[in-house]
Amino acid sequence: MYPEALVISGDFNLHLDDLRDNDIKKFEDLLETFNLSQHVSGPTHLSGQTLDLIITHSSDDIVLASPKTTFPISDHFIIQCPIGFSRPALSCKKLTFRKLKNIDIATFSADIASSMLCANVHWDNIDALSDCFNKILTDILDKFAPLKTRTMVNRQKVPWFHDDIKKLRCQRRRLEKRAVKTDLPGDWNDYHKVRNQFFAFLKSARVNYYSNLIDQCAGESRKPVRNKIESIIDHFVENDIGLCTVTETWLNDADSVSIAQLSVAGYFFKNFPGQSHNRGVGTGILFRDSLKISLVDGKEKKSFEFSEWNVKVHDRSMRYVIVYRPPYSSLHPVSTSVFFDECSQFLENVVMCPVALLFLETSTLV
Repeated sequence: MYPEALVISGDFNLHLDDLRDNDIKKFEDLLETFNLSQHVSGPTHLSGQTLDLIITHSSDDIVLASPKTTFPISDHFIIQCPIGFSRPALSCKKLTFRKLKNIDIATFSADIASSMLCANVHWDNIDALSDCFNKILTDILDKFAPLKTRTMVNRQKVPWFHDDIKKLRCQRRRLEKRAVKTDLPGDWNDYHKVRNQFFAFLKSARVNYYSNLIDQCAGESRKPVRNKIESIIDHFVENDIGLCTVTETWLNDADSVSIAQLSVAGYFFKNFPGQSHNRGVGTGILFRDSLKISLVDGKEKKSFEFSEWNVKVHDRSMRYVIVYRPPYSSLHPVSTSVFFDECSQFLENVVMCPVALLFLETSTLV
């Protein structure tokens, strides 16, 4: 078995809260066979049942905190969990500059006037004169405005950061410098007031921007998906989430306009349509545009469907597998014994893969 991190989560439609169910015992035995542990506790469905799971290697500590349920996106709750997989590092650049505004023009001019450049000297060699000119002016400039170097972080430009927010940020920085210099309670109160106003204004601008973009989809036929994607994006903005997976998107290749509109600024949405007309309704992945994600594979088995994605961050690579297992019904008359057989074979393939693996599934969008 490979040592890379492994995280599996999904809507298994097994009532894990019912310890008397023989199917639950079989499932726990299956996890133990592959040295896997399950982390979710408590209800993940409005009915009070535990259907959505997060599973890792028993020896791994990739789950940084206990999973928690947030608001219900449908009849399922969203399960939020921090995973120990670093984000892409922001690139940096070095800027070299001079503070020319600080130069005393009178003194600067006097130094030039008293230099060799203004002396009564005859130059026979033009190259020597050019070198002298450059050296003397550079030395004088270094005296009054020496070169300074600053490292700047290349942050992505965001479309909601308009001029009013920029002015408020400059005001915040100005008040902060004054408060640090004077250390007066009144100056600190002024700074804290503007700082809180700036962050509230910034949050409101981000949420309004995404909401307005999604409202442009109002004429599309997939309104249930659109409305729930809006809730997910608002949740992304407020909680600084980098990736979310979705089942039952009900989108196919003909919905290219809807998929493009779901890829709002700063995020991308990729969809894998279901193959079966009876139960294959598609899976999707919503992620920050700083992540490199590509579709690897997608299939339907008798008991469940999945899509597999490759994710690259820095020099690390992980696979995200989104799984949906429909409940037993007249449209899907597949027993749990078939699921256990197929799941065992599937786990054997993915657990033995030499690339770090992550299975994810959010609340069903229907």
